[in-house]
Parts: sequence; C-alpha cells; structure tokens
Amino acid sequence: VVDYLEYVATPLSLKEMTHKCNNTSYGSVAAFRADIELIRRNAYAYNDPAKLGRFGDPQLRDVADKFVNKCDQMLAAARDALEAAERVARGDNDPDDMPLG
Repeated sequence: VVDYLEYVATPLSLKEMTHKCNNTSYGSVAAFRADIELIRRNAYAYNDPAKLGRFGDPQLRDVADKFVNKCDQMLAAARDALEAAERVARGDNDPDDMPLG
C-alpha cells in the first residue's frame, strides 16, 4: 500500500508474525502479545476516520479489535501450557512438567 508508511511507523503483517512463530522467534507470550497489539495499533493508525489512508476503511478498526480479542481468548485457553513451555525454555522446569493437552 503506497501510503502505509506515512501512517504506520512500525509495520508488521500477519505473514511476518507467522514466520516468527514458525522460526520460534518469540521468546515469550508477552512478545507475541506485543506484536498482536502492534497489529491493532497499525490498523487504528491507517484506518483513522479523521485522517484515513488511501485504501483505509474505518471498519477495519473493529476487525482489528475482534482479532485481538480472539487472540486473547486463545492465549487464555492455552495459558497453562504456554507458561509451562516458557518455564522449560528458561530452564526452570523439567520438560516432563509440561501439560499434555
């Protein structure tokens, strides 16, 4: 999108996030969650009704909110497993301590 960088200082796409996930680039749930929030902030910046980007659509702000809410629900549902994985990654636990489900 031609004018995107005029509105967004730190671009990030879902494709880039997928690449980071596949390469285990996220060191923590917090780092992953920060990128989710960056996606929302970028959507808000580019799709601001007061200064809309060339291809902007204010309804995409609602889509971004729904995306973040769904991600938060999924992270909450997997919280125990994610916390266990973080402990193992830090060396705080034995891998046998990880939940199976």
